[in-house]
Amino acid sequence: MNRDITVVVTIDPSAGLADATRTLVSLRAQSLRPLTVIVAFAGDEDPSVIDAVSAWVDRQSSEGFDIRVLPGCFDRVAAARNAALREVSTDYVVFLQAGDEPLPEHFEAMRRELCRGGADTGLLWHDVALRDADGWTTPVSARSSDPLVAHLLDDALQSPRFLVSAALLRSVGGYDERLRGGAGLELGCRLLGSATAVTRVNAAPTLIIPSAAALAPDAADITLTLDACRLALSRRDDPESALTWLRARSMIESGRLARAGMKDAATRLSDTTLQSAPGAAQRIRLGFVRDTQAYFGSGAAALARFFFTPSRKSSGNPA
Repeated sequence: MNRDITVVVTIDPSAGLADATRTLVSLRAQSLRPLTVIVAFAGDEDPSVIDAVSAWVDRQSSEGFDIRVLPGCFDRVAAARNAALREVSTDYVVFLQAGDEPLPEHFEAMRRELCRGGADTGLLWHDVALRDADGWTTPVSARSSDPLVAHLLDDALQSPRFLVSAALLRSVGGYDERLRGGAGLELGCRLLGSATAVTRVNAAPTLIIPSAAALAPDAADITLTLDACRLALSRRDDPESALTWLRARSMIESGRLARAGMKDAATRLSDTTLQSAPGAAQRIRLGFVRDTQAYFGSGAAALARFFFTPSRKSSGNPA
């Protein structure tokens, strides 16, 4: 198995030409060669942006750097990524959004980690730095060493924080194209149930992502996503432990819906989640997680870790 990497860049209408250019220029500056880049457009993209990006790509291909644009425009980011995955010929693939900026050594460092991990490395995840509107960057780190907990509470496997075996990604079915904002969350649950080796890169972030304005939650998409995550996690060897963490994420989403004024949707999600909890103690704790998110807008993930991480003196599933 080689360790060559394909970078898939998706560009949607929320990103302008400046964001797309920032990402492509940073990829052109990568020290790793060979490096393959596939650009895919999603949503009702401005034709002028497509033309400008395509013209830039036509000028940039050179030895050791292969970059191309998929024809057409896909209806969703998930569909664009799946279309690009079908074109990937390297063993590993990573997904970026327009505006993400890998530092020049980023993919060289990732490849070094892949080589260090041996032939069975299927999934690699890492921290990022967040750039605010004023241009300042702040490292953003998952707060758990358990990749499932980090994913459900800190979105550790949301693009662009992971690099994955293309064969593994194809075997689990790629992104669920029914989902919008939740496609990354659901895919991460399936990947963590199938990867034979999951590695965290413990190093300073070498990839910068832009901060994004908070969007109003989509209750239908959240419900569909959580149902799909529940199905994926129920197939694990330790389903109850995994489902406890998913319940915590569900209550955080319920709190977000309530905070956004979507009280009916929040109540339905909360009631469904509490009904699946195995005992009164867990239901009480889940209620505190929901209310913390609803009233304060932050701190719920930290509270969930406090409530549901087994103590060193105990064993078994989280209470």
